[in-house]
Amino acid sequence: MKVTFLGTTVLLFDDGVDQILFDAHLTRPSLPRFLFGNLQTDEALVERVLGRCPMDRLKGIFISHSHYDHALDMPYLAKRTGAAVFGSSSALNVARGGNVPEAQLHDYAGGIAVTAVDNDTARMSGTGEAKGKAVANEGNSVSSLNANRVTPNQPIATYKVGRFTIDILPSVHSKPNAFNNDLGQTIDEPLVQPAKKKFFKEGGSFDFVVHHENEPACIIRPSFGFIPGEMDGHQAKVLFLGVAGLAKVDDNEKKRFYEETLDKVKPEVVVPVHWDCFFRSIEKAATGYPFFIENSKAVEAEIGKACRERGMAHKYLQPFASIEF
Repeated sequence: MKVTFLGTTVLLFDDGVDQILFDAHLTRPSLPRFLFGNLQTDEALVERVLGRCPMDRLKGIFISHSHYDHALDMPYLAKRTGAAVFGSSSALNVARGGNVPEAQLHDYAGGIAVTAVDNDTARMSGTGEAKGKAVANEGNSVSSLNANRVTPNQPIATYKVGRFTIDILPSVHSKPNAFNNDLGQTIDEPLVQPAKKKFFKEGGSFDFVVHHENEPACIIRPSFGFIPGEMDGHQAKVLFLGVAGLAKVDDNEKKRFYEETLDKVKPEVVVPVHWDCFFRSIEKAATGYPFFIENSKAVEAEIGKACRERGMAHKYLQPFASIEF
């Protein structure tokens, strides 16, 4: 299994047969464009990224939430590769704004079984009657489950894509700030690019437990926020841990964060994500955020200390770098 980091929270999983992508933010508009301009996919840049990191076997794109730094390039990649798109209703409206065919779109809350038509596209094959049950399909398939959740550690949906099985866990975003105060707001109509940053509403946040028939589980937590008890019973070899915002909370909040993530998941390796400045081009070496946004050196020191105290390895990845296990 190889996982390639493509900046921010973008992770490409590749088992040698199929690929799945978590989040889709390669364009990385500059800070002035973020503040004052319109945002849209830089198709030429995305093609250069695909030249360095081919996604010719991409079967699914999973979106953690619908802010632009997680979903901006998803419509282009979905149309370019034919991959199915999995996300909230808001994320799917980002896809619809980019004219992604409806047959490729799968709502986490839908409780609908889907089966792949061929290697590149998927079609609806069930109804809400699939709610509460796992649907197993033969061959190249994707299946979905909308469980009747009783506790926060239960997935609201489970999808099978090739030999991957992905559990979807509702989570929470990091705390709002002056640039990011739309938590809980939704995108209710197709979002056509170019568009202002403010129209990419959060739309709900989600974490992922990634299983593979031949490998230990991985957990992806793109945002710093957490729901107490969400990780109960979920352990993984590798934890991809969103750290943006860690430097802005007090020691008590950090302690609770570690208790709900590191101490429950018990990973062998922690890979920080959302550590790099996403206003800097993916074609340049990644750096931390400007100090007025985040004290990235303090975050790195905090994560290193927390991992060492628990006997866990931790590894920062540059864009296009991979971890294999």
